[in-house]
Amino acid sequence: MAFDTFGRFLYEDLKEPSGTSTSVHIFSVATLQETANSPLPSNFPSSGTWIVDPTAPLIYADQVYQVDPQTGIPSPILSTSPLVKPAIFSQPPGSQPVLGPIAQLSATSFSFGSLSLGQTSSAQTLTITSDGGQALSLNTLAITGANPEDFAETDTCHVPNVLQPGNSCYVLVSFTPSAAGNRTAAVTITSNASPSTESAQLNGAGLTPAPALTPIPGSLDFGTTAVGSSTPMNVTVTNAGTAALHITNVAVVGPNTNDFGFSDPACNSAIPVNASCTITVTFTPLAAGLRTASLTLTDDAPGSPQVIAVKGNASAAPAPAVVVNPSSPDFGTTTQGTSTPMNVTVKNTGTAALHLTSVMLGGANGSEFSFSDPGCNLAIPSSGTCTIAMTFTPFSVGAHMASLTLTDDASDSPQSVQVKGNANAAFSAGAAQGGSMTASVSAGQTAQYQMQLTPGLQRERLARVQWRAARRDVPSPCKRVDCEWPPGAVHGNRVNQRWRHAAAFDPDALHSSGWNSRAPPSGACFGFAESCQEPLDIR
Repeated sequence: MAFDTFGRFLYEDLKEPSGTSTSVHIFSVATLQETANSPLPSNFPSSGTWIVDPTAPLIYADQVYQVDPQTGIPSPILSTSPLVKPAIFSQPPGSQPVLGPIAQLSATSFSFGSLSLGQTSSAQTLTITSDGGQALSLNTLAITGANPEDFAETDTCHVPNVLQPGNSCYVLVSFTPSAAGNRTAAVTITSNASPSTESAQLNGAGLTPAPALTPIPGSLDFGTTAVGSSTPMNVTVTNAGTAALHITNVAVVGPNTNDFGFSDPACNSAIPVNASCTITVTFTPLAAGLRTASLTLTDDAPGSPQVIAVKGNASAAPAPAVVVNPSSPDFGTTTQGTSTPMNVTVKNTGTAALHLTSVMLGGANGSEFSFSDPGCNLAIPSSGTCTIAMTFTPFSVGAHMASLTLTDDASDSPQSVQVKGNANAAFSAGAAQGGSMTASVSAGQTAQYQMQLTPGLQRERLARVQWRAARRDVPSPCKRVDCEWPPGAVHGNRVNQRWRHAAAFDPDALHSSGWNSRAPPSGACFGFAESCQEPLDIR
């Protein structure tokens, strides 16, 4: 272990990680950190063999070395040492070593980075300190090297000048590249120190003026948007370069191009250095699920085209939905000519208002059903209902079918609802209690018949028709059949057809013509005649 003459550096012999050799490592006494120039070459003499000159920055080993006061690196100045070991330096008590002038530079190099041509950097400071035992005479100070014209300096040294020990002066250096590429130079001083010439290296790079496009944000995530609705987001495009930026094209590409749109009116003209423009991107999903695309910018900046990823999740659009209750209305069995009501409820089970545009009845027996829907003409809110009042009024007996069709803005429109009902006959005819439907009479005589009309389902009254045979000027034995309406029977138009009755053996027959005849067996009358000229209504 050894110290240099001035106590700035500590030299320590340490084994290398391989463990096979030992090198001299240099430590700064001020920071106790190993210096950037440590260790010395492995063939450098061990510090334990040195003789340090207490009067000058010299080390005597296999050669005579001078110690650099800034780096601590010993440099040979004599190939052989004049001292013969063992030898020691002695110094009278209280005396100080006599030191010559020393020029200490605060840094050995400065880097200015990359600048556009003609752009000037901020200044960096080099400090020159007189650090020896005698005054430092600064003779010259200049920018030297390959590209001195790209660097400029101002200083407080005012060469030629003399700095007394401990004093300093300052050099401020700036960089303005005049050409593209790496640019180098040095701040060089000459003095009465040893060595007499010292330099601080300068370097920087020149860039040809060019735009640089910076999009913020670099990607867009629209989150969740309902199908059919829109969500906008902005992209700010900044020109971070050194020349005007020109965007020649903006486009949306990718799997779901039609789900994204953009507007960029301010980006159509030149964008100056450090200026910005805004592109508004709008997400209008056409289908549910994850939707992706890319916004591409084509321009004159390096890296063109720039790509901005865009994405969004689409939820199903609010929509109405129709549920009809009952789903297949059944009026059951009713009586011919009567009316049976039933309410049909239309419910909106969707997430948007429902609008019914029409309600229609159709099908084989559509005319025997009717409806009223005043509450369904307005918008039906989500979870709301309206009522269709239906009526079944059968004109004939048997099963009846129809279709109720709803046209609306639900996805499954039109909805078709099957409607059905069954009708019994209004009444049935037969012989009255204790009576008969047959009789034998001679020509010119009168026969009387008592009949009973029985109402169909839900009828409450009976009517009897008394038939009387009367002579008519037609070939015997056929007679005209007339009818009389007993009390309780009412004439009207509820049954919309003419009743035609047959005498004798076919009393329930209905005919559209007044007279029919055929040869009567055994003299019995088979004449058929119209019984009355008005429709029959039984209440």
